[in-house]
Amino acid sequence: MPFMVNVSYCFTLAENDSVTPLNLFRNIGHVFTSYSFQLALKNNALFLLLAMPAIIIVSFLLALLLLRVTVSNAVFRTAFFMPLVIPTAATIIVFQILFEQSGFINHVLRVFNMNTVDFLDSRYSLLIMVIIYVWKYCGYNMLLFIVGINAIPKEYYEAAKIDGAGKIKCMYYITLKLIKSTMFFVIIMSLINSFKIFREVYLLTGDYPSERLYLLQHYLNNNFRNFNYQNLSIASLMTFTFVMLILGFLYLRRNRIEKGE
Repeated sequence: MPFMVNVSYCFTLAENDSVTPLNLFRNIGHVFTSYSFQLALKNNALFLLLAMPAIIIVSFLLALLLLRVTVSNAVFRTAFFMPLVIPTAATIIVFQILFEQSGFINHVLRVFNMNTVDFLDSRYSLLIMVIIYVWKYCGYNMLLFIVGINAIPKEYYEAAKIDGAGKIKCMYYITLKLIKSTMFFVIIMSLINSFKIFREVYLLTGDYPSERLYLLQHYLNNNFRNFNYQNLSIASLMTFTFVMLILGFLYLRRNRIEKGE
């Protein structure tokens, strides 16, 4: 029922509650020509392009590293997983201490007589958002990779070594080939978790952050506060459609890979 109400708002105007297809195209045009929506869409796209490869590579490398560590292995796994269970408010306090105008990093810069930087309103702000995301969720992905790699029979590696395969070939032809299902699940979860980064950004910067940190969730949240349900409905449905298209593409790609196409 809430979903249908949301769809119905797409066919109405603020000054006219009649439901007509023409209103839908007007609302879509209004949202697409909105600078704030374009900005939010661009920032989300840039964030995904940076964050998705970064978290997959980092978590995979951590998984390989911890599989080789035999001493205190459980301790390291727990340490990397801890950011996920730490309350968001505590996470924000840590990054405020580090990156605020009066934070630790700027304090170090002052000690060395260097210019301070407002990191949350600079060209580094998107990078900081990526760091927060990777720091928070790489431990979860790392555990998924560890489970997937441990499920590979050790006999495959032993046979490959007998045939003269090195570590790189074993990595490519055995590990990466046999964790496709795990990789697919990690990508899906990373995509879902990427939209959760809004909590940290919102607590750090509020409703109206710098332009580099303005996300789709900011646009949705601000339209809700302003009672602009038409823009809110259109943008939310477009976001939903965008995510479903990505998931559908990944699913079809996975099926093609498994069939060897």
